[in-house]
Amino acid sequence: MKVILLLGWALSQLSFAQTQGEDLLSFQKGITAYDQGLYQEAISQFEGLLTSDSDQGTILYNLGNAYFKQGQKGEALAAYFAARTLLPRDPELLANIQYIQKRVPDRLKAEVPLPEAMEWLRGVERLTFFEGYLILSLLLGVSFFLASGLLFFPDHRVVLGTATGVGLILCLAQGGLLLVRDRLVVPFGAIKVPQASILAGKSEHATEVFQLLEGAPVRVRQVDQDWFKIELSDGKKGWVPRSKVAFYGPEAG
Repeated sequence: MKVILLLGWALSQLSFAQTQGEDLLSFQKGITAYDQGLYQEAISQFEGLLTSDSDQGTILYNLGNAYFKQGQKGEALAAYFAARTLLPRDPELLANIQYIQKRVPDRLKAEVPLPEAMEWLRGVERLTFFEGYLILSLLLGVSFFLASGLLFFPDHRVVLGTATGVGLILCLAQGGLLLVRDRLVVPFGAIKVPQASILAGKSEHATEVFQLLEGAPVRVRQVDQDWFKIELSDGKKGWVPRSKVAFYGPEAG
């Protein structure tokens, strides 16, 4: 039985290593194609890696670069917006987003709106998912350590009790900030056609609510077959055919 289990484990590791090697080869092909100016080939290689276990932030960033070189600002921004949820402090990525947004007609923000009094909370957007939960884990660990000290150092009960209480309060605060982060850090899409009519319903014959131009950032709130229900940062909502929106992320939220 042990031999069979070990053989199965070895085969799974071999398969995993082979998959990783294939992904790396595809990524290198994409980079080579990009460097040679073969941007469509680079796009094909990078898009083929979007369902892999590879570094999605880096793949999306390079995909955005290739789309931008093709002159497809909407597709580029959508890839960059998705990469931003994984690489929130990457200076080159943030600079590229800012560069394109200054050159598209609709100057809309790609962010979830917050009440003015809560704008200071946007700082949590710069934390990655892993970093946020690592901080919470460390705080919980320190609080547990201090609480354990109450059993072994009863003479320092006041100091340790106070420190434990502070630690637990910080844990609650960090937990709250993580909830805020999950609400704020969502991938935005972008209009990828020169002009898109945003409609009141899921029909080409529905009343037009407003129009958006290429590169306008949109948040996908609902998906219904070939339609996206989108929302802008100013709260405006409407329906648009999904063929007119570039989007890399969960298709509702």
